[in-house]
Amino acid sequence: MGNNLVKNTRVVLWAALALLLLANYTSWMQDYGPRLPPAGTPAAQGAAAQRPATPANDLGSRIPEAPAAKSGGAAGTAGSEAAAPPAPEALGGVVPPATPAPAAAPLVHVRTDVLDVDISTQGGTLRRVDLPAYPRVKGEATRVRLENEDSPGTLYVLQSGLTGPQGAPYPTHLASYSSPQSSYRLDGRGELRVPLTWSEGGVTGTKTFVFHRGDYRVQVEYQVHNGGSGPWQARPYAQILRNDPRTKTSMFDVESYAFHGPAIYDGTRYRKLDTTSTQDTHLSLEVRDGWVAALQHHFVSAIVPPRGAPYNFTLGVSGDEYLLSATGPEETLAPGATARFGQVLYTGPKLQRQLEATAPELGRVADYGRLWFLARPLFWLLDQVHALTGNWGVAIILVTFLLKLGFYPLSEASGRSMAKMKTLQPRIKNLQETYAGDKEKLGRAMMELYQREKINPVAGCLPIIIQIPVFLAFYWVLLESVEMRQAPFAFWIHDLSSRDPWFILPAIMAVAMFVQYKLNPAPPDPVVLGDEHPPLDRAAVEHQPPDRGGCGGEARLSAGGAARRSAGGEPPRRAGLPRDPARAARTASFPAGSGGSLANRSFMRRSDTIVAAATPPGRGGVGIVRISGPKVPELAAVMLGELPKARHATFARFLDAQKEPIDAGLALFFPAPHSYTGEHVLELHGHGGPLVVEALVARVVELGARRAQAGEFTQRAFLNDKVDLAQAEAIADLIDAGSREAARAAMRSLQGEFSAMVHGLTEAVVELRTYVEAAIDFPEEEIDLLADGELTDRFASVREHFEGVLQSARQGRLLREGMTVVIAGRPNAGKSSLLNRLAGYDAAIVTAIPGTTRDVVRERIHLDGMPLHVLDTAGLRDGGDVVEEEGMRRARAEMQRADRVLFVIDTAEDPDGRAFRDEHARLPEDVPVTLVFNKCDLAAGVPLADTWSGPPRVMLSALTGEGLDKLRAHLKQCMGFQTVEGGAISARRRHLEALARARTHTEEAERQLTEHRAGELVAEELRGAQLALSEITGEFTSDDLLGRIFAGFCIGK
Repeated sequence: MGNNLVKNTRVVLWAALALLLLANYTSWMQDYGPRLPPAGTPAAQGAAAQRPATPANDLGSRIPEAPAAKSGGAAGTAGSEAAAPPAPEALGGVVPPATPAPAAAPLVHVRTDVLDVDISTQGGTLRRVDLPAYPRVKGEATRVRLENEDSPGTLYVLQSGLTGPQGAPYPTHLASYSSPQSSYRLDGRGELRVPLTWSEGGVTGTKTFVFHRGDYRVQVEYQVHNGGSGPWQARPYAQILRNDPRTKTSMFDVESYAFHGPAIYDGTRYRKLDTTSTQDTHLSLEVRDGWVAALQHHFVSAIVPPRGAPYNFTLGVSGDEYLLSATGPEETLAPGATARFGQVLYTGPKLQRQLEATAPELGRVADYGRLWFLARPLFWLLDQVHALTGNWGVAIILVTFLLKLGFYPLSEASGRSMAKMKTLQPRIKNLQETYAGDKEKLGRAMMELYQREKINPVAGCLPIIIQIPVFLAFYWVLLESVEMRQAPFAFWIHDLSSRDPWFILPAIMAVAMFVQYKLNPAPPDPVVLGDEHPPLDRAAVEHQPPDRGGCGGEARLSAGGAARRSAGGEPPRRAGLPRDPARAARTASFPAGSGGSLANRSFMRRSDTIVAAATPPGRGGVGIVRISGPKVPELAAVMLGELPKARHATFARFLDAQKEPIDAGLALFFPAPHSYTGEHVLELHGHGGPLVVEALVARVVELGARRAQAGEFTQRAFLNDKVDLAQAEAIADLIDAGSREAARAAMRSLQGEFSAMVHGLTEAVVELRTYVEAAIDFPEEEIDLLADGELTDRFASVREHFEGVLQSARQGRLLREGMTVVIAGRPNAGKSSLLNRLAGYDAAIVTAIPGTTRDVVRERIHLDGMPLHVLDTAGLRDGGDVVEEEGMRRARAEMQRADRVLFVIDTAEDPDGRAFRDEHARLPEDVPVTLVFNKCDLAAGVPLADTWSGPPRVMLSALTGEGLDKLRAHLKQCMGFQTVEGGAISARRRHLEALARARTHTEEAERQLTEHRAGELVAEELRGAQLALSEITGEFTSDDLLGRIFAGFCIGK
């Protein structure tokens, strides 16, 4: 049975391969096979002579008649499409008696800002419509032409008129009109009216075409007066006549996949009509609130009847030509009466906003396929992002990132499920070996395993399946939306609707997919796909425009970059134990699969040896070259002649490959693990010339080392447990310190003070978690530990501990990153003068005119080496012109983001601080404020009100400099200058964010305890707090974060 199954499988595979080859051959022949000769050539005429002659069709001269009965289906018999062209009655029209062909009717030329139209005086037919804003080929002068009579093969006109019972004259599309002008231009007007007049048998009518600026809609208005002696019945109609040969689809031409042909909306349902279907070619349907349209890629012509009126939609077909008509209800005009009729025509690009404003569901002509309900919201999102960025290419990238971000939980769940399945593979293999001869028992055993481990074997595929329709819909948005036609992107991409001329994006995407393919974990099934698939994906999109090809070149690259972070879990790591027992205890408390404990990070220890200059580039007294790695002893033996004594400075000559000295100096050898990196380290202290240092580095590279990356020495120290992550960052902070106080803070962190604070906080959280989990694991105990008051006291202690660490970390971040100070106040209070005093030069313009400062003026200064970002803002007052109001809006926005606000008050004019009282309600509550009473030199003898007990106050004169030292001292104190007991520590923004997350988890755990007594939720929140705290010291840190941290170091560190 097994052999038969294998044979059958092979047969199916060979049959599938044969079908694929046949489809490939067919597609190739369609694109590159022999074609019929073009019309008009001798070969074509010869071929035509061999075919039987068929009479020319008369669709263009048909006038709709009143429908005999309502019908929603076919009106003919099956198989009639194979016979001669259908009779006029079957097409819902009346053919007028044959008459000699009249001379060409005069044309009326109409030009607006978006349309260039020729209207024939025979029937008022739109015979030519050019779109000035849309070139056929970007950079060329020829514009897109919709309606035209250039040749029979491209015939495309919009006809309209009034019709009625036979025997009476009517202004049909065959009637002769007169026009007072031969040319009309919109120029600077918002509306252009083009009237045509007709008169016959006592009936006169005016047919007016109304154009509007920026609008592709054309309103057709009729005003008819019955001057005869009897009643006159008429019904309005409009119809689209088009010769639309079927296009062959090609994998190298995305436009060939767009729908070409007629479509209707019957008030409830949108339908694309098939001109080869018997049912559609005999269409006769009464519709309210519908429309008809002729579609092609990016452009459309549509007829929109008045709302509420019953219109009859019909379709007639003859060969490649079709006539799509919309005929309205009949109205009777008594003798001497006047009536009005109206219709709306749309001819132009498929602009979503104009289409939706023209008729309900007319936006459906942007043919997004079966997934239109997903595509339309995606286009709305893309349009909103484009409104912000102004670039469709950038909008595509951002929307792709947003989609990947929205699907990240699903992708993460898929990755985690795959990772769990991978961990079960040894057990599954054992089951397969155990039950090799019994498939039924094997199935039951595997299901029991899945249930016991709570794993769904198909959970890894389901999230991917959910995403597929969304990205397919996004592809059709990019394919069909005219807004992106010929839109520029950047660099060499000047047209998003054309394929990349240099194939750079497909090449980059192929590399990105290959990298993603290599980074993804191997599938659990031993039958794996080969390496050839990424190149196949690349070939599939090489001929796609940049805004397409599987969500676009930019979209695919964006999605690929995001997908590499959603595989769930970390790469497999070698086992290893940290040297610090305390760390080992904390690491052991992490659950399996949490990914990132220090114990599992030894996989990053490299076996290669690195080298770099440890002194800055340029000339100097001493140049130091640092080498770290396992090859240091043998390198030292070759370059120095022997291995220096450990931890002793040894004078030696540094030899090149010919045993000639490159330089002479001191060599220091630090054997592992007692070195900075925890590996063998050799330092060569020579002369500080750049050529000498580079020669030493090059010689070490010749001997098998490689040049170190930025921060790699400190990274190895971290990976080898010489320092934790906070201490490693403190090294960089110490190097970059801009003041003595910042250097002291970095040194305190380097010595482990910050790490000790975090470890103490972590231990307190672990003790809490242990206490809670003991209550969960031993519920039979008589004492309810969760209701015990001791647990509440422990939470209060942890809260206080958090506040102390956060206060020190905040001050340390200010010392490292500086403080942003916004100078605010009323006009002419002296804000700009204060900025100039602090900066030490005239950074801002100072005049006596109120409102001189309109925008934000930024200046960076140092107070005893501590960075200070000072912003001078526009004066705050009621009223002012538009520019001043914008300046005040920006000033208040900067105040919201400030670390401190200096509110300047004119002491002479406002001694009791009324200005601040008026503005106080608008200030953010969490931004500290200092009141600066300026112009104290002019306020001699003026008593200051002492009733305000809120913010601190400083008295000064920006003009004379009096009191400026007090302000500087105040700002230094605010930045952490002798404010924290024991001194500040160096901290970064990520430290504050991790502490904030940990505090939030702890507060939520306390809430779950007090409100719900939910022990499991309390334990889980405390686990989250523990993980957040462990990120600070690196016990739980993703590799991406490590890369960003150490990339900021200098090369030799």
